[in-house]
Amino acid sequence: MANKFYSEGRYAEAATLYDSLINSGYTAPEVYFNLGNACFKMRQIGKAILNYERANRLKPFDEDIRFNLQLARAYTVDKIESLPEFFLTAWWRAFRSLMDSDHWMILSIVLFFVSLTLILLFLFSAQVNRKKIFFSLSVLFLLGAILTGISGYRQSKEFHARNEGIVMVPSATVKSSPDAGSSDLFVLHEGTKVRIEDAVGQWVEIRIANGNKGWIEFSTIEII
Repeated sequence: MANKFYSEGRYAEAATLYDSLINSGYTAPEVYFNLGNACFKMRQIGKAILNYERANRLKPFDEDIRFNLQLARAYTVDKIESLPEFFLTAWWRAFRSLMDSDHWMILSIVLFFVSLTLILLFLFSAQVNRKKIFFSLSVLFLLGAILTGISGYRQSKEFHARNEGIVMVPSATVKSSPDAGSSDLFVLHEGTKVRIEDAVGQWVEIRIANGNKGWIEFSTIEII
């Protein structure tokens, strides 16, 4: 029914039904994606980005989700330049993003058992040259198992961290401390993504892509 409402241009009704599906525990990436589409059609940019981000977490290699997320971001007020990453950090992040945590862990287990098999071949081989080859390969596969295992662990940790949010109000003033009377630092607008660093009462310390930090009221954002 929600898809029918969407195809008929009844976006508010479609969004309500998608929301009810999510609230009932059906949190498939397709539902978040469709809810994001309905919100985008109504120009609710914050809600659209929030749901695209949630869909992207569950299905990080879907091109349609990525495209729509980038499209929605183009409608945000804040155009924040990301801090340049150290090239090894950027390489490591790109490497980890090749697969989700489950696939990394499966690959790690496979490589580990291949390494064990090669060690057994090394132990029972009678030829010196073969023993050298089996030993060298077992070390390489073991290192691969460790690397892919670490990648899977990091991906899983980031997925469950829940330390990112989206600004959901038209504008939110970022303060120097968790106090309404503290000095203003800068203003963020609907749809901007923030990383949560700390929390004190109803305030959260956030950091944005350019490295700037400050405190905003928790009610102004929603966790991805």
